Amino acid sequence: MVAFGKKLAAAAAEAPFDAAHYLDYESLKALLYDLQPLHLRAPVAENALSLAVAPATNAAAMPLAPLAEGETRTRGHEVFLERMDAELRKMDAFAHERVVAVRREVRALEALDAGADVGARLQAAGDAFLEVERYVNLNVTAVRKLLKKHDKVLPERPCAAFYTARMHDMRWVRNDYSDVVVRLSRLYAARAPAAAPADGPRGVVDERSFVRATTKYWVRSDDLSAVKLAISRHLPVLVSGGRVTEGESKDSQLVNSVYLDSPSLELYHGRLAKLPGAVALRLRWYGTGEPEEVFVERKTHRDAWTGDASVKERFRVLPGDVPRLLRAEYEPPADLPAAERRLAREVQRLVSTKRLVPTVRSQCHRTAFQLAHTNAVRASIDTNLCLINEVQREDDDHAPEQGRWYRDAARSIPSSDLTRFPFAVLELKLALAEADDLPAWLRPVLASGALAPVHKFSKFVHGCAVLLPDEVQAMPYWVDDPALAPSIRATGASGASLLRRPSPPRPRAARPSSAWGDASPRGGAPPRPRAQGCGAHFADCWVAPRALADCCPGGDGDLRGVLEKPFARQKIEPKLHFANERTFVHWLHAAALLAAFGAGAGARTDGSGRATAYACGLGAGAAALAWYAALTYRWRGARIAARAPAEWGDPHGPLVLGVAVVSFLATAWCAEVRAWLARA
Repeated sequence: MVAFGKKLAAAAAEAPFDAAHYLDYESLKALLYDLQPLHLRAPVAENALSLAVAPATNAAAMPLAPLAEGETRTRGHEVFLERMDAELRKMDAFAHERVVAVRREVRALEALDAGADVGARLQAAGDAFLEVERYVNLNVTAVRKLLKKHDKVLPERPCAAFYTARMHDMRWVRNDYSDVVVRLSRLYAARAPAAAPADGPRGVVDERSFVRATTKYWVRSDDLSAVKLAISRHLPVLVSGGRVTEGESKDSQLVNSVYLDSPSLELYHGRLAKLPGAVALRLRWYGTGEPEEVFVERKTHRDAWTGDASVKERFRVLPGDVPRLLRAEYEPPADLPAAERRLAREVQRLVSTKRLVPTVRSQCHRTAFQLAHTNAVRASIDTNLCLINEVQREDDDHAPEQGRWYRDAARSIPSSDLTRFPFAVLELKLALAEADDLPAWLRPVLASGALAPVHKFSKFVHGCAVLLPDEVQAMPYWVDDPALAPSIRATGASGASLLRRPSPPRPRAARPSSAWGDASPRGGAPPRPRAQGCGAHFADCWVAPRALADCCPGGDGDLRGVLEKPFARQKIEPKLHFANERTFVHWLHAAALLAAFGAGAGARTDGSGRATAYACGLGAGAAALAWYAALTYRWRGARIAARAPAEWGDPHGPLVLGVAVVSFLATAWCAEVRAWLARA
């Protein structure tokens, strides 16, 4: 395993700017180890050093000056803190300077005529922005590792929590630079040439003839900007409110969804098993603060093989009408369309018969991508995903007040009722006609390694599994992913009980790649809350896209440095095992036919001549075919059991069999022709 200092030095050497702008990691680490023996000689007086260190004029060049016996350790530690202050200021100024340069270039491109050829400059601006992102991510990770090492080497003088909070107040962590992504996306859209038919479908796809395919991926925060830029070059970002200004534009919108379920989690188990007709019911609103308009959405699952498509229906209600709807006392207004009035009555009947109540709430910032003239390809990215337990309990001091259908944003939430998802979630929706192929630009994005496919991932299912593990009867397969363990553990008692479950061994094919070894230091990863629960207000944590550690100032750790790449696993249907057995039987049937022909040929011979050779060849071929069928059966069975994200089919077997049979028949025919010619 490569030491992080070498990794940081290699990245600095490959960067397009001077390596001196990176954190002086090795020098600070050496200084830290020089301080260790001084602190081991004698105990340090309590409160001997305040962490509020005055900035040094040339802290990077200050030596470790030995003073009097009682002052050496204190002064040496001050040198380390002054050096750390200087490094943070240096990185803060450099990152801000680079972002200002990118914005200056974007303004220049926006001022050019729409017909100007600026493709190269657009590409360079996007690459420069990604370089700043990589620089920030790597240096944040370096600072966290150094602070963790400091508290381990000098446990009597911890400072990781102080400097972590200090980092979150700096411009290159606190500021929102999403306006750069939005403006670059608009520049690409304004200058995009007319798409040729080979580039993908154009126009609104006929609803009667398309096949909708929805796939979901986990995206690590290190790769988030790169994925957003790659998609925005072909699909513009949909911005709520329209106008984009520097530092104020948000490429995402806050989305809240309260999912309803019964006390036995009937809807959860139906959605988890993907039963035909399984329903998910949620109350959704957009924007910050109290909702002004609520969408009641019902999603009904249908198996694709039946020819029926899954359906999502919704209607609007006022927030004040939601409690009456949950009591099945809501009367739809007369001006609603007939289909929405019918849906409102069906939803109330479902709520009443199944005793549905608010169960889990999801909150995230959603970035949407879509062309205005086609619905063939749509994409959305959910970041800062947070899931909250909305079940009201009489003996719970933190439960919502009676009459409220979601938690009050002004009240604190215990850690056991809240879990933060450590990755962004990308959802691709393809509505391609049968004659269309996957858009060419999408293939390199999917093959980039930045996306981890997670079959049928659901925020509602994940929230119920993590926050209500004692009530669920079955778990989704992705909760066994080691990359989720830190965020589940941070949930508290419910997360700990979930992690204590016996889990299947991790398959060999699912080892994380080295590229995902270090998780993101920004954006989607959860800090560790205090044991007694997060004392911050929920609205303060999630209304603004600030660093997540601000939500729980008492937490002195961060889980991002231990996250791995999620290992993708495919869904197993019972029919897969039967299909494997059926294929094995078919191969054995072919082997039996060959053996029968061989036995028949051998019975008509006297032990010599071509017929004997044919009989022996057919017998040997039948034995080889049966042996190959048994090996393939075991190989495919192991892959299905491990849910390995790889090919389960056998594309080469039929080809090899066909070539072997044709070769055998051709050889036999040639031999017979030769014998006939010899006799003639």
